[in-house]
Amino acid sequence: MTVLIIGCGFIGFPLAIKLQMLGYEITVTTSQKNKQKILKNKGLFSLKFNSNLQEDYLQFKNYSFDYIIYTLPPNVCKLISYDDVLFKLIPSLSQNGIIVFTSSISVYQNNGDMHTEESFSLNNSSVIFKAENII
Repeated sequence: MTVLIIGCGFIGFPLAIKLQMLGYEITVTTSQKNKQKILKNKGLFSLKFNSNLQEDYLQFKNYSFDYIIYTLPPNVCKLISYDDVLFKLIPSLSQNGIIVFTSSISVYQNNGDMHTEESFSLNNSSVIFKAENII
């Protein structure tokens, strides 16, 4: 099974390591050229991807994955809005498998309760809420 993890930071990096240990073939993205060497030393294949550069989106048409896990946080999207990044990525990844969206930011109140899709969200106009609806 092949997995693409878009964003190899706080969530993406440990997830990549764990999935690799479980036998998955992992490709990760990073916007940092110097981080590619670190990832290679960990046995991870990496693609340089900067969500603010239009040309970086085209490379995904050359690959096929069973799973795509999206872990980019909103703060990395400076020139292109967070929801526009998803609008641009999804067509490039449409020939691929299942897309999983993750976020370290929640649209639900932090009250200790278990939340479902029926739970009241904090803000229907939040960037994460919009991203969830795009996917």
